[in-house]
Amino acid sequence: GYMGFTVTAAIGSIVKGVKELRKSYLNACEALKYRLVYGHSSQIKYYDIKDIGTKKSQISLDEKEIIKVVQSKDRDKTIAMLEKFFKDISKYKDVSYDEIINTSFKFTLAVNSLLQQSNVQIDSMEQDLIMRERLMENETIEELFNYLKSIYDRAIDAVNRQKDNRFSGVINYVIQYIEKSYMEDISLNEISKGLYITVNYLTILFKKETGITFKRYLTYVRIKESKKLLASPKYKINDIASMVGYKNEEYFCRIFKSIEGITPTEYRKEVI
Repeated sequence: GYMGFTVTAAIGSIVKGVKELRKSYLNACEALKYRLVYGHSSQIKYYDIKDIGTKKSQISLDEKEIIKVVQSKDRDKTIAMLEKFFKDISKYKDVSYDEIINTSFKFTLAVNSLLQQSNVQIDSMEQDLIMRERLMENETIEELFNYLKSIYDRAIDAVNRQKDNRFSGVINYVIQYIEKSYMEDISLNEISKGLYITVNYLTILFKKETGITFKRYLTYVRIKESKKLLASPKYKINDIASMVGYKNEEYFCRIFKSIEGITPTEYRKEVI
């Protein structure tokens, strides 16, 4: 913009007389909100935006989907979900301003819920998370996207720091090893050699710090990962068993049922 600032013009509805000028002004204020979608230095007519939200949009981000993705703590997946939502808004321009703010607010609530479940408190974030006004201060889609991304990044960093502080360096190493190599045939014996400590000492230490055995922890990770794969119809149960470290499909199904209470096939029917 000229001299470091930009001008966005919002044009109200055409009215017949002076008495209706206020109505036109209010319509212009409504149109100005859509600077969020059209960006700075744009000319926005009330006529162009008045029907947005009355018809079903091509874009929707379901609350359950938001919660599911945020709870997964998978940063790439979460940022990709936000990116797609905002790119589609810019592309189709058929989502109402209120819907954009409401969806963004649902995202901040999901992040807040994740913090509470992880017993993490970030004082500076509490106000951000519960105030819709903070969302409405963002004037463009890019600003709103970056704002939500920064909230999520701060939350995930805090959750990860909290998780890392729970265990000693040795057990953190074992947990990270499991999460990277769960699909392979791994054992505590093999890990203990890499750490130059005895397998007996590592077995006792792992149980003491995590509350469960190494084998049980590995099983939980494998089942957790298998549930993600079962949510996609493109993989056969046999393939999923192999992908999470089980050579035998029948054994995988038995283990899955012992933890989840239902078979992998039943679980898949529930989530697809």
